[in-house]
Amino acid sequence: MYRSREWVFERIRRDRQLDPSVSGRALAQRYKVSWNTVAKALSSPMPSKRKKPPPGTSVLEPGDPPSTPRH
Repeated sequence: MYRSREWVFERIRRDRQLDPSVSGRALAQRYKVSWNTVAKALSSPMPSKRKKPPPGTSVLEPGDPPSTPRH
């Protein structure tokens, strides 16, 4: 079952609001996330956007001709 990060953040914040004595470790185990995610959920109502990886570079140099197949 897929659960969006927004859903998990919302549930973590709701559970902490309903029961302030519940530990971060218990919330992490309940929702199968790391305690870092629980800390981020409690400090911010929305998860941060994913970082895009830098574009990959070509294996071939720009001036290299295409390789010819071997027979």
